[in-house]
Amino acid sequence: MDNKMCLSLLSSSAVGTMLRNDNSLQFQCLAGQTLNCNAAMNAALPNCINLLHAECQAWKNCLDAHQADKDMLQALLASSQTTVTTAGTGQVTGQCAHPANDDPESWECECAEDLYQACAHRTDLSACITELMCASDEVCPSWKQDKGCSVSMLAGPAAIVDTAHGRRQPSPNSSSLEPALLEQSLSGKACARTSR
Repeated sequence: MDNKMCLSLLSSSAVGTMLRNDNSLQFQCLAGQTLNCNAAMNAALPNCINLLHAECQAWKNCLDAHQADKDMLQALLASSQTTVTTAGTGQVTGQCAHPANDDPESWECECAEDLYQACAHRTDLSACITELMCASDEVCPSWKQDKGCSVSMLAGPAAIVDTAHGRRQPSPNSSSLEPALLEQSLSGKACARTSR
């Protein structure tokens, strides 16, 4: 996974470690947004921002050779972002996946094929992944609340999951089994609860 996701290129320096362990920074890096060091890093390293940009650029250059993986990783990172981060009980105990804090590279590595399959008919991969995460019983309720998952996102796909498991008939507007694919993927693989 380290080679596929170019993680081995991130240095073991404080700045490299910060980029490796911060989903928000990784998303900003891949999306070409402005990167900022936190106050502690700025105080410890006067040239922190330059070092962070260098780490980001080296990582992006390597990922360019794996464009499909890079696209999925960027979609996962975009989908997982929230404006606030609430740590719920399930997240702390590892009973549920918290996309904003979990290791996105492990999700990409373990779940990418299922996610691509579930979202094959969609043009916006990030929006599709967000909907799947909102519908998944494996994802922490605290993340769903922070993300602002709508009641319709939670109710509609749950009916599709039940249909996939043979518990009820599909509604006329249920045209996909995508949440069931994600549930199956999350419940059976390491990506469900991999945290840094």
